[in-house]
Amino acid sequence: MRLLQIIRTLAPVLAAGLVLFASTVSGSERILEIRIAEEATIHGDTVTLGAIAVFDPAGDPRVAALEAMEVASAPAPGSSYQFNRHFLDYKVGSALGNQESGISLKIPSTLVIHRTAQMITSMRMEEIFREHLRRNAPWSPDEMVVEDIRVPGDLALPEGDLRWDIRENGNADYIGNLSATLTFMVDGRAVRRAPVSARIAVIRHVVQASRSIQRGDVLEKDDLRLVRETTTRRTGDVLTSLDQAAGKQAARSIRVGRTLTSTMVEDPPVVEKGSAVTIVAENELLRITTRGEALEDGRQGDRIRVRNLQSGKEIFSTVEATGWVKVIF
Repeated sequence: MRLLQIIRTLAPVLAAGLVLFASTVSGSERILEIRIAEEATIHGDTVTLGAIAVFDPAGDPRVAALEAMEVASAPAPGSSYQFNRHFLDYKVGSALGNQESGISLKIPSTLVIHRTAQMITSMRMEEIFREHLRRNAPWSPDEMVVEDIRVPGDLALPEGDLRWDIRENGNADYIGNLSATLTFMVDGRAVRRAPVSARIAVIRHVVQASRSIQRGDVLEKDDLRLVRETTTRRTGDVLTSLDQAAGKQAARSIRVGRTLTSTMVEDPPVVEKGSAVTIVAENELLRITTRGEALEDGRQGDRIRVRNLQSGKEIFSTVEATGWVKVIF
């Protein structure tokens, strides 16, 4: 009887202890279930476990570290690839095997990964190149003809803050064939380089001969015409206004219709061979003038031979102006 009474007294205490024990066992054996999806979309360069799996319960304290686990590198922007069960078990299962117990991993037969991208179309690259030419070429938009632009096909770039830079590959005068490199940068990092090129023609006025001109002829405006032409030749020393040629002397024969350059014309001599000149001889204290004869043609600043008519001596002098030469002694 006394034993029965003791059992009845301890029964509630034993029952409470069993409940507490059951609760403790349940807590220590709580299972974290990780279910890898059959398809996932990635935004960055790395595939993490958190991007391809669902965790249950989501509030498990182990989830944060497991979500950051790197599984593989992401595919190229705008492309996809597939993982099989064997690979996932090797990359994820083996890593979890080193974790504490109480994790259940469910792996599909295949997992397809898609990588997002920002697309740059070939049309957009052409717009970027045209704008670069408009801003940097020495020609006004009305003077420049951009043709035969070549750019790559559409490009898939990583998502992020997109910027670009263009560097010419030589030919900094922006006429004729021009090639350049278009570099795209995302979040400050160069991610893609694209070759671009174009052919640039310039519309300009040039001076042409309206008649056949002989060497030594002094050109008048009636001998010239201003013609509008579209060319891919470098401008160099081509004359572009009538005033650049009128009054000049032809340095060589020029056929009708020929475009004139600065090497084809020169200033006419201000002193001609055989003409009378005034010779000015001077230094800091003295200035003497006398009559002389030019023994060769000379333009302003040229050194020519002259004969002093008073002494009969030949001397070198510098042409100052029409009929004037100077000697420094």
